[in-house]
Amino acid sequence: MLVSVLLLVGWWTLGPADYKQLADHARYAVGLASNVRFWEEAGYFDVASHEKWLLHTWSLSVEWQFYLLLPIAVFSVWWLLPYRWALLVTVVVALVGSFLLSMIMTPRTPSAAFFLLPTRAWELLAGVLVYLVSDRVHLSMRVRRSLEVIGLTLIALALVVFDQQTAWPGSAALVPVMGTALVLLAMRHTPGWATPKAVQWVGLSSYSLYLWHWPAFVALVYLDLQGEALAIGVAIAAALVLAAISYHGVEQPSRRWLTRAGPVFAPAVLVAGVLVVVAVGLWVKAEDGLEGRMSAQFEAIVAEADNTNPYREQCHGRPGHDEFPWCAFGGEEIRAVLIGDSHASMLLTALRDALPEGTGMRAASYTSCPTLFGVKQPRADLECAAFNDFVFERIAADVPNGVPVIVANRLSAYAFGSHRPEDSSYLTPLVYFGDSPVDEATPEFLEVFEQRIVESACRLAEDRPVFWLRPIPEMPVDVPRWMARQTLLRGSLAEVSIARATYEERHAFVTRALEKASEHCDVTILDPVPYLCDDDRCYGTQDGMPLYYDVHHLSERGNRLLLPLFRELFNPPAAGPQ
Repeated sequence: MLVSVLLLVGWWTLGPADYKQLADHARYAVGLASNVRFWEEAGYFDVASHEKWLLHTWSLSVEWQFYLLLPIAVFSVWWLLPYRWALLVTVVVALVGSFLLSMIMTPRTPSAAFFLLPTRAWELLAGVLVYLVSDRVHLSMRVRRSLEVIGLTLIALALVVFDQQTAWPGSAALVPVMGTALVLLAMRHTPGWATPKAVQWVGLSSYSLYLWHWPAFVALVYLDLQGEALAIGVAIAAALVLAAISYHGVEQPSRRWLTRAGPVFAPAVLVAGVLVVVAVGLWVKAEDGLEGRMSAQFEAIVAEADNTNPYREQCHGRPGHDEFPWCAFGGEEIRAVLIGDSHASMLLTALRDALPEGTGMRAASYTSCPTLFGVKQPRADLECAAFNDFVFERIAADVPNGVPVIVANRLSAYAFGSHRPEDSSYLTPLVYFGDSPVDEATPEFLEVFEQRIVESACRLAEDRPVFWLRPIPEMPVDVPRWMARQTLLRGSLAEVSIARATYEERHAFVTRALEKASEHCDVTILDPVPYLCDDDRCYGTQDGMPLYYDVHHLSERGNRLLLPLFRELFNPPAAGPQ
């Protein structure tokens, strides 16, 4: 029901790219593999989690995978050793192994640790362990009450202490899992907090509530109402109503029907339903999101979300790729080198098109990696230090002395974290230089950060001029998606911009650091502000179209505005009369 309703509503409200994504997620959800799909999608260029209507189905897929494998494992163990203790030992060993794997993978490959069954199985096995020991453990009512209080306290502690910055699941997940296990082990049947009908209804309908709570939240984001108390209240009420309808009108009748339909007919109907959803998903994908459902203006705006560097797959490094990129464009005479993070990647075609005719360039960029030698990252799968060393070596080996190096990075985010409160990295530095990550941009941290900017720029400038781009303005919203939705809701174009003063304040530290680098060595600051801002504001849209493909990356349309800036590198204006 959930998938069908979302596909139906999405037909009238989602642009081709978003509808294509929803249909793709729908077929993985009904195929019990959405956790694998979301793991595959997880990455720097992925759509934000609050844009995915079926993201919450990842946990249902994990549960189904576990429930399908558990009987096979139990029967196998019982066939080899038909003893209860053998099952208990197997569960304990599997639980400990899964937990250790989760602790190892969480800091190294956080997406895999979060989404995949091997690192999540221990949480479900904890319930199996409670089941196996509960009837053999005889506890007094006083002990049961104590265990229940301790368990509820641990659950509450997890809600209060852990936040978006907490590495998850890892060891942190042990707190709520232990709390839940203790509550289950207590097995209180006397009147208490769980006996009121309202609480029992929440428990009985928890599956339906889980199904509908996330779409209600995504709807708030879609309508740009996630910060409005009244809208949040309406969304909660809507989720409760939809859950009640789903529980009484779908879940309960389905259970009764499945018991009467028989062991052949019931699975056949379920498989047929899955195949229908999969077929719809494949159809929507084949038709590229079914363009033409919405107005031409709406679809043109949302299409900008995909208007990205066409060479990104080949020339932009990401975790999981075996080799660092080093791309060549144009003729044999190298006139420029472009390096940095994704902010360099987004400028590639603009710099290429600014080259003098018949000349060429080299380019290399890597996800979330600032051009700071010796930089460290909390994510172990980001090989930034190795990438920067690789780029330095390739420049020295392949590029003649005197050829300019253009550097572009989102440096302010590495120093201060995201500029948006809803982001997990809000006000939390993304890199560090000492022995361990930092939680805030202290004066000591910023002093080292500035020093690394100067040192790295001057190291690059030893044999060639360096042109370092000042930060690109960051927008408060995902520009094409927000603009399209506002256009749909309001019936008129919605522009996106920030105050020029906001830009200057956000990037003042990086600007000062780059100015210091220019004083010490052959480093020139490239300023994109005159091309993207006026005296009062910096713009994310122009002539009714987005200039960004998300929150802070210029689209191929947006990077065209910087063509004059890059052309001046190769054709500097003639000096005026002296």
